[in-house]
Amino acid sequence: MHVVTEVQHIVILAEHKLLDYKDVEKRFTQIKPLRYPRWLLVLMVGLSCACFCKLNNGGWDGALVTFCASTVAMYIRQLLTHRSMHPQINFCITAFVATTISGLMLRLPTFASTPTVAMAASVLLLVPGFPLINAVADMFKGHINTGLARWALASLLTLATCIGVVMAMTMWGLRGWA
Repeated sequence: MHVVTEVQHIVILAEHKLLDYKDVEKRFTQIKPLRYPRWLLVLMVGLSCACFCKLNNGGWDGALVTFCASTVAMYIRQLLTHRSMHPQINFCITAFVATTISGLMLRLPTFASTPTVAMAASVLLLVPGFPLINAVADMFKGHINTGLARWALASLLTLATCIGVVMAMTMWGLRGWA
């Protein structure tokens, strides 16, 4: 997102004639993407999903289940992305892993009374918010075709996530996702 913001800033300056061709070229070469360490990203995604679970009456035990499931799922997602796996297959496998881990953990005696919101919260890392927001923004700006294309992509990613969740629930006999 940092790169997109920097490019937009340079374009606006160029539109207002505050930068010439050489300045634009120089600034473009100076843009470097901000990259967080993979382990930190995995940890933060796990914590954010766990916090969502806790905020939705999942309790601390539900937050622990969600943290474990979403942390492993995010690690798997990064591995698949690094291997250039198709995004929809990536989302399906990641949803399968997250649902499997959370669902099977909820079967353990320790977590028997844990609310099942933990299973739902563990797949939150797969919500395609960025394409959905951009789709709406594009349509408001009058770029209907671009907005519909982004919306279709987000819908396909959501469908892939649903398929992964249903596959895990069917394979392991997980019930009661509330």
